[in-house]
Amino acid sequence: MLVDTALPLGEVAAWAIAVAALAVAAAGALFLRARTRRGALPPRGAHTGAGEQASGSGGEMDALARLSTALSGSGGSAEAAEHLFDEVQRLPGVEAALLALVDENGKRATGFAARGVDAAWWRGVSVDLEHEAGGIATVARERIAYAVYDVEATPNINRKLATAVGAKSTAFVPLISEGRVTGVLVVASLRERRFFGPDVELMQQLTNEAALALERTRSATALKAALERERLVSEIARKVRSELDLDNLLHVAVSETGRALDVARCFICLGRPGEPMPVNAEWRAPGLEPIGTAAGRLPVSNLAIRERRTVAIPDVENASELDDPTLGGRETLLELGSRAVLATPIVIFEELIGVFAVHRSEPGPWSATDVSLAESIAGEAGLAIHTARLLHEDDRRLGQQTALLKAAQVVTSDLRFDSVLRRLVDELTALMGA
Repeated sequence: MLVDTALPLGEVAAWAIAVAALAVAAAGALFLRARTRRGALPPRGAHTGAGEQASGSGGEMDALARLSTALSGSGGSAEAAEHLFDEVQRLPGVEAALLALVDENGKRATGFAARGVDAAWWRGVSVDLEHEAGGIATVARERIAYAVYDVEATPNINRKLATAVGAKSTAFVPLISEGRVTGVLVVASLRERRFFGPDVELMQQLTNEAALALERTRSATALKAALERERLVSEIARKVRSELDLDNLLHVAVSETGRALDVARCFICLGRPGEPMPVNAEWRAPGLEPIGTAAGRLPVSNLAIRERRTVAIPDVENASELDDPTLGGRETLLELGSRAVLATPIVIFEELIGVFAVHRSEPGPWSATDVSLAESIAGEAGLAIHTARLLHEDDRRLGQQTALLKAAQVVTSDLRFDSVLRRLVDELTALMGA
C-alpha cells in the first residue's frame, strides 16, 4: 500500500492506525478459524456432547468452584458427600453415586453414603480389600480411576454389588488424601454409557477436593468420638472394678456397654478354646429371647475365638466370612434377630479366657469407635475377671486354712478318742466343702 507523502502528518498517522487495526483483525480471524478446525474451540452454535461439555475447562472450573464453596460450609462428612454427589450427577447418565470409606489400615472399605440406591443397604456393605475382587478393591490398591462400559462382560467386577445397583456402565474413582486412599467413589449408569477421559478426570478432581474436606471432618469426628469413647471406658471400667463378685461385674460390663453402644444384645462367654463356652452374662433389649444353648453356634464369636482377633460383621446375611459351616452357620444369628455382629476375644496374659460380643438388629457398619470401645471393655472385663478369680481363690485358701486351724484346735481340746474322731470328721467335712 502506497502513502501519499504530500498528505499532512496527522492524516498519515490516521492511515497507519487503520492499517494496523485491519491487520490485527485479520490475524485474529485466521487464528479462530485454525482453532475451530482443530476442535479446540467449537464454532458458535455447534453441538457438543453433554459429558464433554461438562468436562471442558470452563465447566470443570465451575464444578470445582461450586464444590469448594459448598464444602467450605459443610457441617460433616455426610453433608460433604452430598455436595460431591451434587456435582457428579451433573454428568449425563450418572444415575447412582456411592461413596465407600477405607479404614486406616487400608484393609476394608465400608459403604458410607449413596444416592440413587438404598442408602441403608449401602451402609451395610463391607468389602475386604485384601481378598475380594471388584472395582472398589482394585482402585483402592492401585490408586487409579477407571471406567467400565459393559459391566456384565467385565470379569473384575463384584457381581453381587453390580446386580444390587443395577449398573450397566460404571466408573470407580479413588479419594486420595495425604498420600493415602481414604475412599472410593462409584458412579453408575443404568444404561450403557461410556465415561470418557474428561469425565473421569473431572470426577478425579472433584474427589480430590472432597477428600480433603472429608478427611478434615472425619478427623474432627474421630477426635470427638475418641474423647467420648475414653469417657465411656473410664466410667464402665470404674463400675466394673468396684465389683468384687464375678457375676456382678460381668452383669455391669454387658449392661453398661449395651446401653452405651445402643445395641440389641451384649454378652460375655467364658471358657477355654476347644471347650464349651456358655453365656455367663447377657444384656438384651426388651422382647428378645436369651441366647441360651445356642452359645456354641454363634459363628462370629467362634471366628473371633479361632483367630484371636476382633471380628466386625456389618451384614450377617451377606458376609462371606460366615460361609464356613464349622463356625456354626449364620442361621443361628438370624433366628436370634441379629443382623450386625461385633465380637472380640478376652485375652489375659496371652491366655484366651472368653469372648465379648455385641449384636444389632439392623445391618450397618461398625465404626472404629464401636470396635475400640468393645476391645477396651473386653480388656477391662478380662482384668476384672482375673482379679475376681484371684480373690475367690484367696478366699478359698483362707477358708481351708481356717478349717484346718479349727480342726487342730478341736483335736487338742478333747482327749476322748471317740469324741475326737467325731469332731475331726465334722471339721474335715467342712474343710472339704471349703
